[in-house]
Amino acid sequence: MTLAEFCVWAWPIVEPSTVLTWNWHHQVICDEFQGQLEGGKFGRSWHQNVIFNVPPGSMKSLIVSVFAPAWKWTWDPSWRVIYVSASPSVALRDSVRCREVIESEAYREIFQPKWRMADDQNAKGHFKNTATGFRKAISTDTRATGERGDAQVYDDPIDVNDALSKVTRDSVNTWIRGTFSNRVNSLEEGTRTMIMQRVHSDDPTGHMLPVWSDVHHVCLPQEFEANHPHRYPGDPRTVEGELLDPVRFPLRVLKGEDGKGGEFRTLGEYGYAGQHQQRPAPAEGGHFKRSAWRFWSYTGEMKPRPYGANGDPPLLLPIGKEGFDEMIGTWDCAFKKKEDSDRVCGLTIARRGADRFVLWAKWDRMSFTETCDALIEQRKRFPKAYWVGVEDKANGTAVIEVMSRLITGVCAVEPEGGKEARAASIEPTVLAGNVYLPEGAEWLEQWFEEFAQFPRGPNDDAVDALAQGLRYFEQDVDVRHARMLLGL
Repeated sequence: MTLAEFCVWAWPIVEPSTVLTWNWHHQVICDEFQGQLEGGKFGRSWHQNVIFNVPPGSMKSLIVSVFAPAWKWTWDPSWRVIYVSASPSVALRDSVRCREVIESEAYREIFQPKWRMADDQNAKGHFKNTATGFRKAISTDTRATGERGDAQVYDDPIDVNDALSKVTRDSVNTWIRGTFSNRVNSLEEGTRTMIMQRVHSDDPTGHMLPVWSDVHHVCLPQEFEANHPHRYPGDPRTVEGELLDPVRFPLRVLKGEDGKGGEFRTLGEYGYAGQHQQRPAPAEGGHFKRSAWRFWSYTGEMKPRPYGANGDPPLLLPIGKEGFDEMIGTWDCAFKKKEDSDRVCGLTIARRGADRFVLWAKWDRMSFTETCDALIEQRKRFPKAYWVGVEDKANGTAVIEVMSRLITGVCAVEPEGGKEARAASIEPTVLAGNVYLPEGAEWLEQWFEEFAQFPRGPNDDAVDALAQGLRYFEQDVDVRHARMLLGL
């Protein structure tokens, strides 16, 4: 009996009053998880680490956390598994359901196991059998000393409501990566399975995808996207917007009759993108829509643009005859040049009437010395950028102290309000189509991704730098002149 067949058979035990409507995505989850649990012994492909991203209501917990352990014990009762969840009550619920299946008369009659439940450990959240197998449920704040199994299953390891907290994300990610992930009986054969919705770019999925080796990613958005960054090759859908399960989740339930109701209205744009589309931010961008950016060029030639960009021809700027009203530099610095540190972002921005032009960008992980060199390079290339604002945080304070002796106009900028508030203040300018980017710039893909995912992306360096520059333009001219004279 396959795992899928077992799920159909065991369904009435846990859901006796609900008719099971089987869909192709149930089969995918079962087939992929079965291949992992079989260890490649029966012809299915095996991956040590598998991550599932599926919408809520997809029967994920019933398949992975309830039916799968009971099925595994029908042919391998010595299997030991630890289930991890952010919610102790949910973990306990699924553990109880799994035990109900195993202890049912139908299970004992059909499979006739030669083992029984152990008398000395048969609690709701932790039970064993007499063949040495066990199923244990823990939460992500559990002390992991001595906890080992043949398999680990992370079923919603972070709560959706807590995922926006960096403190919580860092805590959960550190616990998984640094405390628990290696606590399997065999580092070569022990399996890890994660199943959840995407709620932030640095949620456990985003954090562990580049960390785990031999990781297989099964990503199934509610509405099909041909350009989804994690499109699953086994997804049978081909039509843009085709639904995952139109019987259980028809479009009127998801988005209402007007396309803006249902789950979309309840969860909001970001919530729907994360929970249903398996994207930390909407495909078209959240606060900053991909289609809102405009482009400028010295030649008028259109070049390949990032996904979602508008198709308008670039605005032609005469070389050396820009005729801008004003030109400035703006910098967002970082602490150190490390692989996991934030990037330094420096921009040269010009103003002409209501339009704003990003003329140049220096955007990379840079040391203090490299950052100072970049400011000197900016001044040489754009001597008319008389004001150079550097955020007075991280190593920006030291950059200001050193560079203000070498370059005129270097000013410390004390950030006002939070990052989201500062970004929100420039959102209307961007959405109105008043911000122009250089056609064909090598950093456009990076720019589009950072702004589209803000504030749920891994970085916000360019967002901070642009916000700082555009906010400067919005200040009263007389006030800015006075600040310059006073060296503020």
